[in-house]
Amino acid sequence: MSSGEAFGGLLNDFLLEAQERLGRLEDLLLAAADGGGLGEDAAAEVKLQLHTLKGNSGIVGLRELQALAHELEDLAESLGTASPATAELLRGVDRFRRLLRSETALDADGSVRVAFPALDALVDLLGEVVIHRNRLTDALQRHREELGAAGLRLEGLEAVRGASDLLVGTLNRLREGVMGLRMVPLRTLFRSLACIVHD
Repeated sequence: MSSGEAFGGLLNDFLLEAQERLGRLEDLLLAAADGGGLGEDAAAEVKLQLHTLKGNSGIVGLRELQALAHELEDLAESLGTASPATAELLRGVDRFRRLLRSETALDADGSVRVAFPALDALVDLLGEVVIHRNRLTDALQRHREELGAAGLRLEGLEAVRGASDLLVGTLNRLREGVMGLRMVPLRTLFRSLACIVHD
């Protein structure tokens, strides 16, 4: 692996982790804004998340993000006072997210994006495969009964049935995997709405 590929992998890992940390920060700060403040443990977690973002930004050479994280880390000291800068910190999280997306060409939301129409087409094809599998299972059962009624040996048919059973198990796992791809956590979809409602 070349140094460029290694750095690209490191940067992609940073982007994915940074998005997770920003989401956690946003959750904590919104809870503080709605509830009137942060407890000691939550305030400590905000500071830890910002400190980690600052360090990781420096490791991958994103100095502007590092400086912003440092600025927010200083601002987070207000969380233990009577007038916490919650709104300023939320704006800072938004700014960090925007910078994260504009300084890099990599996808910061996940390693792969698949268009919903492509997933829907895949689900439709999978549905057709399941229908054909069911027809095959029914046909095997009919032939088994016919051969048994005629007193013929079933060894060859049983081998085919065994292969069909394996196919059924594989298709079931494939269906679960494809359907799982279509499931997007509602928290992800509505996180931006939480900020809008708060504002």
